[in-house]
Amino acid sequence: MSLLNDFKLSSLHQLSKVRSISNNWQQRKQSISSYLNANNWGQSAFDLGDHLSDIFSTTTVGGRGQSAVSTAGAAWECLITWYLNLIFWDTKVVVLKQSKKFVPESIRNCLTVTISNVSTNTESDIVIFSVPDQHLLSGSTTKDLNDHLLNRINQVDLFVLQCKTNWEDNAQIPMLWDMIYNSQSRLPNVSIGIQGLSPQSVNNFKYGFATVPTGPRGNFVKTDSVKVLRVKNLTGGNYWGKATQQHLATSIKELPSRHFPSVFQGSIANHLSRIHNSQNHMIQKFLDLNFE
Repeated sequence: MSLLNDFKLSSLHQLSKVRSISNNWQQRKQSISSYLNANNWGQSAFDLGDHLSDIFSTTTVGGRGQSAVSTAGAAWECLITWYLNLIFWDTKVVVLKQSKKFVPESIRNCLTVTISNVSTNTESDIVIFSVPDQHLLSGSTTKDLNDHLLNRINQVDLFVLQCKTNWEDNAQIPMLWDMIYNSQSRLPNVSIGIQGLSPQSVNNFKYGFATVPTGPRGNFVKTDSVKVLRVKNLTGGNYWGKATQQHLATSIKELPSRHFPSVFQGSIANHLSRIHNSQNHMIQKFLDLNFE
């Protein structure tokens, strides 16, 4: 196994310990398995992106209290992270739920926003980035990865994906963050990046949004509704865990080929089939949410 895969495995191990997803994994595993076709495994695994909303909804937290909303939100972030890690397994792309333990300092520095001398970060629930020259990594720790990236930061493709279970009250947040990161204008008392790094330091930077969406209104969304228009022109796109609906939202399964197309040899379905055939033990780890 490559050193980069070792690093990914460590991050996935931490992900599997998040109670909001691990507590109900058996139900979600059954739902995931129902969509997988042994005779066409790669395509069916890729198409899980069209069903993530339904898989997420197999276990729901009742109520709209802050605790319930927070637990559901964390579970959605974890499920998206799990799926994208499956897609990007054995490639040079890393997918991380926001964590100082695993997100390299150089990436965090690129994303830090300073407002009136107070530093903050976007609600970057998931950070996705490429690792140039991965074969030259000296180790599998976060520090090893950070040192490696610092010397190649101008070759890194960086994507921030904000995740929310609904977009009723949240769609304006990614819109504003995207404007801040990608605006060429100088905002008074606002600076982007620290330690000599910023989104402009990397090869390519995009900001996207992914929603379930939950609630009865999530099933009846108009293309001209305010929430759709707010995220329509995000540089990274607007996604959900359902099949693509034109002028509304794109299936999350389209994100990898849209923003990291060069990391796959052939189609993503073929990529997943090769992993299924050559690293079946790893596929089982994903299905069991057990990365020991």
